[in-house]
Amino acid sequence: MQRPTGVTVLAILEFIGGALGILGGCGLVGLGALGGAAAVGGATAGEAGGAVVAGGLGVLGIGLGVFTIILSVVGLVIAYGLWTLKKWAWNAARILSIVNIVFSIIGIFNSIVGGQGADSAILSSAVTIAINAFIVYYLNKPEVKAAFA
Repeated sequence: MQRPTGVTVLAILEFIGGALGILGGCGLVGLGALGGAAAVGGATAGEAGGAVVAGGLGVLGIGLGVFTIILSVVGLVIAYGLWTLKKWAWNAARILSIVNIVFSIIGIFNSIVGGQGADSAILSSAVTIAINAFIVYYLNKPEVKAAFA
């Protein structure tokens, strides 16, 4: 069966997102390593507390970078699965879109309760919800479902 155009678009966007995520993750790892090295190398006896904080931030940057790289690789695998019309990729894309919706709803509640930057955070979360809701709707259309059967 021929791949639906929307699935092709989703796969390409997922490929792009995965590639950019890997680049960003590598940047976080590099910056974290630089920050940790600078904290250790530039500390004197009186600056030990600052070095500990900077070193901790360096480790955090490395950890976030590695996590971003792992998620991006998963995104690339899902993109390949969508491109080749694998049933598991169809399920994974739907599940991840639903998870994104849930986290965006949580983000809206946090913005309202916290009251910090609520307008932009709510707008961003609302757009994320709309996009992911459309993806779930699209992937559940009978002709799209049939392509993954």
